[in-house]
Amino acid sequence: MPMTSDTTSHLNLTLMVAEGQGDLPRTRRAPRIDKIGSGGIHIGRWRTLVAVALAVGLAVVLAGCQQGEKAAGNVRAGPAGAGAVRVLMQDNTFQPQALEVRAGSPVTVEVRNAGDKSHNFTIDSLNVSTGAMHHGDVKTVTFTAPKGSMEFSCTWHRGMVGRIVAT
Repeated sequence: MPMTSDTTSHLNLTLMVAEGQGDLPRTRRAPRIDKIGSGGIHIGRWRTLVAVALAVGLAVVLAGCQQGEKAAGNVRAGPAGAGAVRVLMQDNTFQPQALEVRAGSPVTVEVRNAGDKSHNFTIDSLNVSTGAMHHGDVKTVTFTAPKGSMEFSCTWHRGMVGRIVAT
């Protein structure tokens, strides 16, 4: 049998492999997406990754939408009676922005959200907060203000602040 160039190449390659100098040519199969260990990603893993990503995204969105804050202090749902100070929350403003109250006496404030956004009425220095208030919500807050001046705010909207002056 005469030797052809293909036979010679095959013999040379066989000798190189036998002597540890080469490797047999291998065909590479494309990874299969539905088989574990084939180099692809198993469909179940994709579902898990998507579920985790959605859960993290939802947690971030809910945190940004102020769903986690709780009321603090003497706060109840519903309108206040006669003689209460009334505060209206609109989108990014309080009306009025300044409250004058009597120092050392209980103060009742009716807070109403007339804005489209969710807000809260928070007095950090007194540890008082209405918690989340959505459009149309009304809450009554009662506190005793020490003599001096303090700030109230919506903790979710920078610049939405007011002042309480207790004399």
